[in-house]
Amino acid sequence: MDWRVGGGELDIVALDGAILVFVEVKVRSTSRVSVAEEALDARKLGRLMMAAEMYIESHPALLDHLWRVDFVAITLSADGVVRRYSHVENVTLE
Repeated sequence: MDWRVGGGELDIVALDGAILVFVEVKVRSTSRVSVAEEALDARKLGRLMMAAEMYIESHPALLDHLWRVDFVAITLSADGVVRRYSHVENVTLE
């Protein structure tokens, strides 16, 4: 969790079967103007992809693994109750 490199950070690195998964997690409260889903844009996704590639390069045993980037967005109420949760698998730049 929270692996940092140069221009990026990986919140969670995990395996889903044989697939290496890099998960970006954003949590926002409903008292804030933006919701968690709005936190992921093309620039942020580009930094995540770069960080994922650097992670793989720094762990030679993972070089042959398939991998993907997932995004988890959580929106909380003011009292900390989860109001909305979404998980997008294999986020891409489109």
